[in-house]
Amino acid sequence: MTSIITNAAAISALRNLQNVNSALETTNERVSTGLRVNDAADNATYWELATTARSENSADIALRDSLGIGKALMTSVQATMDATVSELQDLQTLLVSARQAGADRSAIQTEVDGIVSRLESLAATQPMNGVTLFTADPASNSDISYVTSINHSATTTFGTLTVATDSFILTDSATNAGILNGTAAAVITDLDGTTVSAATDATAATVLDPYIAALDTAIASAIAGAQEAGASLSALESAESYLNSMIDARTMAIGDLVDANMEEESTKLRALQTQQQLAIEALSIANSQSSSILGLFR
Repeated sequence: MTSIITNAAAISALRNLQNVNSALETTNERVSTGLRVNDAADNATYWELATTARSENSADIALRDSLGIGKALMTSVQATMDATVSELQDLQTLLVSARQAGADRSAIQTEVDGIVSRLESLAATQPMNGVTLFTADPASNSDISYVTSINHSATTTFGTLTVATDSFILTDSATNAGILNGTAAAVITDLDGTTVSAATDATAATVLDPYIAALDTAIASAIAGAQEAGASLSALESAESYLNSMIDARTMAIGDLVDANMEEESTKLRALQTQQQLAIEALSIANSQSSSILGLFR
């Protein structure tokens, strides 16, 4: 039966066109954004998991970038401590030479003065702008603590690295406790001037032996400081590597959850565009059927 009130064929064709248009809109969105889950309406579970992972990645990326500051500081500290060890070793060699009978202590004094000056410059160095580590009072000095990881759980916790900065102090501002002035009877920075040149063959051992012994202690302390800086740098690099691994793993997981399969979506887009054209044609045919009834009344 053909009715001019209800056109079942047109209704069916219209519903089919609407469904095709809806599917085409979804596919177009996936192609344009590269995502098959753009919001919670697309897939609430996957969207929640992906959004949480993105938030965790954002925090870890910020933490990873901030570790670069710590790495730069420890690299600078390690370089300073290595230089200190080298200068102290050279200074000890000079004093051992000056202790020998017939040594040219005036010439040696000139070299000693240069090393002491360089050591004092190292002590006054700021490893980073505004950071003073080599000249301080150990009694009031604070260790440096770095956050190295974040445990993203119901109760957020943090992994930390503590750097013992006392091992970096070359000269302290209160008492003789630094690497260069740790022995009150033989302060290494007092070797400049005439300490060596004024010694004679008869007095060289008495004058220089305490300094040579103090240098043994200072060299060991400087090596320990370089070791602390190196170990801290290695720990920060390890933490950075771990954060990169976690960020990469989450990024891939997010992709598996919400990324669109572009090969599949492009194929689907072509098919839906064809279906849309056919659905429009079908609706046009269905709408024209009722007008053919007019021929019965002619």
